[in-house]
Amino acid sequence: MHKDDITLLAAVGAAVAALMALLGFDIYRAAREGPQWRRKLLAAGILLLATAGLLSWPSEGLVTTPAAFAQASLAADVQGRKLMETAEWKRVEEVWKEAQQTASGARGAYPFSEAGKKKLLDGLEESLTDLEVLKKKGLLSQSEAALLKAGIALLTDGVGKMRPKEMIGATCYKPMPLSMFAEQSAQRLAQRLPSLEKFASSDTIRPEVASKVLYTIERELADLKDEYVVAQIEKGKLKNVRKIRDAARAQAEKLRKRLKGR
Repeated sequence: MHKDDITLLAAVGAAVAALMALLGFDIYRAAREGPQWRRKLLAAGILLLATAGLLSWPSEGLVTTPAAFAQASLAADVQGRKLMETAEWKRVEEVWKEAQQTASGARGAYPFSEAGKKKLLDGLEESLTDLEVLKKKGLLSQSEAALLKAGIALLTDGVGKMRPKEMIGATCYKPMPLSMFAEQSAQRLAQRLPSLEKFASSDTIRPEVASKVLYTIERELADLKDEYVVAQIEKGKLKNVRKIRDAARAQAEKLRKRLKGR
């Protein structure tokens, strides 16, 4: 970005931040959530106002300064662009999209040949390596990488259950009880909750990552939506399953609101 463009961005951002503050909005929250253009604009504005000594900063509950906050927000934006430009992330995006459409049934009951199924499953396996590389490069946090890997595992399971064209007309297997699917979803959510809580509370939420995390969490919660089905789970496990479901719902709602910039 040209120097004059940066100056203009900071000036406009400062005006917007000042107006929002006067209207009672939390400008710091708005600068770390929601659309990328708004985060960049407000972060630049906050930085300019802080540098000029025109921005007050609460003395309690914060361990950083307005300038440091804005610099961190801008750095996160740069990291987000770097992430999306990597070959690893582009491969993850491509295979994720194909697997999501396949597992959801959007491509039909028999979405591929046996060779096509193997290719997609291999691609999902390779994406785990790509995510690990991105984490080591510092382009994904530990919680982001963990949640995305869990998402890949869920998509792999979904793709694996889809039948290739060669199996058209084959005898169907006896379906599992819905309560068993619900219990398995609760178990997977329990494993992800620590990473999900950390991710949903992080200073910056990158939409390119958050949308994928939210999709997989909502897929799991869908299996736990019907209380009649959940109630069929063994009584000794039922209380814990409901507790996990409610905790995951709360984090998903928090993430959904942050993703929408509310």
